[in-house]
Amino acid sequence: MSAINASLVAMIFGGKVFYWNCGLPWQYKRPFWRRLYERMAYKMISHLVTGTRLLAAGYAEHYGLNIERVMVMPNWISVGQFLPSPQRVGELKKELGILPACSDTAVSGRPRDKVLLFAHRLSPRKGAYWLSAVLGEVKHPDIKLIIIGDGPERLNLEKELAQEISENRVIFLGWIPNREMVDYYGLADVFLMPSEEEGFPRVLLEAMAAGLPFVAYDVGGVKEITPSAFSSNILPAGDIKQFASAVDKILSWDKYELTKWQTVAALWVSRFETKKVVKKFLSFFS
Repeated sequence: MSAINASLVAMIFGGKVFYWNCGLPWQYKRPFWRRLYERMAYKMISHLVTGTRLLAAGYAEHYGLNIERVMVMPNWISVGQFLPSPQRVGELKKELGILPACSDTAVSGRPRDKVLLFAHRLSPRKGAYWLSAVLGEVKHPDIKLIIIGDGPERLNLEKELAQEISENRVIFLGWIPNREMVDYYGLADVFLMPSEEEGFPRVLLEAMAAGLPFVAYDVGGVKEITPSAFSSNILPAGDIKQFASAVDKILSWDKYELTKWQTVAALWVSRFETKKVVKKFLSFFS
C-alpha cells in the first residue's frame, strides 16, 4: 500500500514516486488481490526502479509498462565492511570445529576441512531443498557445509541431513546479523547459491567483496551482476551434477588460481560501492 499512498500524496501535492522492486513475482502464483495491488501500484508510481536491465525488461513486459518508466539502479555495498578479520576467522573455525589450514596433517590424521557456505532464507525459492543433493554429489573429501538462515525448509533439511549433522559435517547456525557475516565468508571456501529465483542477489556482491568464490544457478540477474570471467560458475537451474562439479573445481584451485579470481572479483565489485550507486540514484532527479 505504501506505493499507492505515496502516489496519491504526490498527485495532490506534487512530486515523483520511485518504487524499488527486484524480484520475479510473475513466476509464482499469488492471490488475486496481490496481483491487482501490484498492477495498480505500477500504474500510479512515477518510476519503477529495479536492479538490472533484464529485470527492467521483465517488469515492462509482464506489467505493460513503458520501458522508459522503468529505471535501473544496482544494489550497493560498502566494500570495506566485507574484508574478513583473520583473527576472528580463526576464532570461528575453532568454535565450529573446523580444521584450519595450518594444522599438521600428520598430527591431525586428515587434511584441513573445506567449507561450503549457504546463507539465505531456507525456502524453495532460494533452493534450500537442493543442498542435500549438492552435498551428496560433491566429490571432494573433508567437506563441511555451514547453513546460515532459517525458514520453512529447515525441518526438511534437518531430516535429510540428520547423519551429516550428527557427524558435524553440516552445521546449522540460524540467522546471523549482516554485520557479522563478513567473517563467515572468510572461513568458507565456496559460497553456494542454488536459487530458483533471484532478482539482484546482494549476497553475491558480499561474497565477491570478501574474496569468496561462488557457484550459482543462472536465474534472474545473476549473470548481469557478475563478471563474464565467472560464467563457468553459473549453471543451468536445477542441474545438480554441474553445480557440484563446479564446486569441486573451485576446491581444487591452488593459491594462484584463487588469487587470480579474487583480483577479478575485487575490481568488479568496486563498481557497486555505495558512493557510486548513490550518484546513480541522484542522476534520476537531474
